[in-house]
Amino acid sequence: MQIKVYMGRSSMCMGDDVNAPNPDTFILPDTLAEFVNIVYDKLPFGRWDCYLGKYIKTDSPDSGLEDGILVWKIKSGESAPIVTRYYDENGKVIIKHDDNWHEEIVNYPYLYFYKKD
Repeated sequence: MQIKVYMGRSSMCMGDDVNAPNPDTFILPDTLAEFVNIVYDKLPFGRWDCYLGKYIKTDSPDSGLEDGILVWKIKSGESAPIVTRYYDENGKVIIKHDDNWHEEIVNYPYLYFYKKD
């Protein structure tokens, strides 16, 4: 079964390009390496945290939701990223992830990618 993953617009706009593309979608791959490569190719930044979200249909422009994707508890710090991509002090790429990252994304395919400093 193919799972379509949705990326929020604000994820795409956190890079230097203020005219970043519209929200994107992709088919969830089976491996972590493929997932990281797809996301790396789509985002305008290389260091990121991936958070699970959910879709909320709202008509209110004051809702604060970008494209209806609500990130769970990110502001309160209760939510941990499911996948993280960053560089160590030597410039080597480091990937951290939950053991059940794939199953979680299958269940909640609306993702938000937060730019790491």
